[in-house]
Amino acid sequence: MGYHMTKRKLVIFRSLGKSVTLKIKKKIVNLREDRSLMTRLLGISRSRPGIGISELFAKHEFSVVPHSLFDNEGNMLKCSDKAAFLRGMEEIVAGKDICHHTDLHSCVVIDGMGFVNQLSMKDVIKLTDLVHRFTTKIARNITNYQYVILTFDSYDASLSHLKQGPWDTRHKVQVQFKLSPATVVKNITLKELLSHPKNKRILTDYFAKSCQRYLESEGRNYVIAFGTTIVSNVNGWRQSAHKHPEADTLMLCLIHELYALVPAKNVRLISLDTDDLMLALHYVATHPTSNVNFELLNPKGRRLVSVNHICDYYGADLTTAILGLYVFTGCDQLSAFNLITKDRVYKQLMNLKQDGNSSIITAPSSLGGGLIIWKHYIIILNPPLPSLIGNGWDENLASVMTDELPAPEISLELTVCKCKKSKCYNNQCSCHKNKLSCTEACQCNSCENESSSFEELEADD
Repeated sequence: MGYHMTKRKLVIFRSLGKSVTLKIKKKIVNLREDRSLMTRLLGISRSRPGIGISELFAKHEFSVVPHSLFDNEGNMLKCSDKAAFLRGMEEIVAGKDICHHTDLHSCVVIDGMGFVNQLSMKDVIKLTDLVHRFTTKIARNITNYQYVILTFDSYDASLSHLKQGPWDTRHKVQVQFKLSPATVVKNITLKELLSHPKNKRILTDYFAKSCQRYLESEGRNYVIAFGTTIVSNVNGWRQSAHKHPEADTLMLCLIHELYALVPAKNVRLISLDTDDLMLALHYVATHPTSNVNFELLNPKGRRLVSVNHICDYYGADLTTAILGLYVFTGCDQLSAFNLITKDRVYKQLMNLKQDGNSSIITAPSSLGGGLIIWKHYIIILNPPLPSLIGNGWDENLASVMTDELPAPEISLELTVCKCKKSKCYNNQCSCHKNKLSCTEACQCNSCENESSSFEELEADD
């Protein structure tokens, strides 16, 4: 039998460059990336001194989007190695004893959605079965702890947040279900069930209330946050609402509130997200009041890290700067740098630590709206959240494009000629007509259009 091989067109740079239409300063500009643009500008600058090469390369990207931060279609580069910082920190504290006691003054803090994402739908028929499975999973992780803090993301549409974009990208197909305890979810996958924020909002209500009933039956002190509501049976607790869109900052904030009421000296923070470890490091460095351990949920096994040991190794100043460096090099809210991994950045951090120079990395601590929320609201339960719209983001929480041209106007309207017989000495030549000398980019023959010819004409006038 013969095999017919279909002819395929090879992909080259010019065919990959898509034509993009942008609105810049109330003008519609059509752009198509061309790698010869910079070469032509370098050649043209020799004959046209009005083109400032240093200004061109310092001000313009020479591409539709900055390729150091975005792909060809303008989407930010996803950070796929957030755990690089955690791996490096685990090597620092390897071999050190982790001090943790489960006594009357111990507290466990749980990221509820981390446990939800690890639930199995096997043998689950109704929604009540899934709720019972979640409660059982929580019960196995709070043994011997007197105080329990359970948090969920709010999923409240009134609280705009920077993770909305990544969530929408992750769940391109969103299915909303009409959920009740008797809803049959036997043929629904967990991914489908969690694809719509309204589904998550309803589920977190059921999960939180089920855990509340269990903790009350066990006589435990608890603080549970779901939606924008906080329920607690701790003596003296008065807070009943919050304005935190995400559980990341809310977890540390509830710990801070609990410290003011009870002497919880040993805290174990259980989460699936490395972001929570970075926030815990910043909190312990600025509020060194207790022993905090971070337990990372992992399908292959759990990993326990002493936050205090890491802070002692780096010192308070360097530890507070790590949060800014972590956000600056890529997270859920900000794009990663192309070809610059977090592992590479962490190694540079270690070199600075060994050299005793931490001033270089303290600058990123003032970057980004996401960092402002992380850094300043881990101790404020109802913070005055700044409006993201108009501060770098539009109504859809997408980045606002700059008004700067991606290339200079002289390159967008570049004048070259292809004269064959006129010798470029009359107005038939486009360069001569615009009082421009011909350059190396022109395809003319026997050219006599040099810069000196215009100087002679101006002298005659």
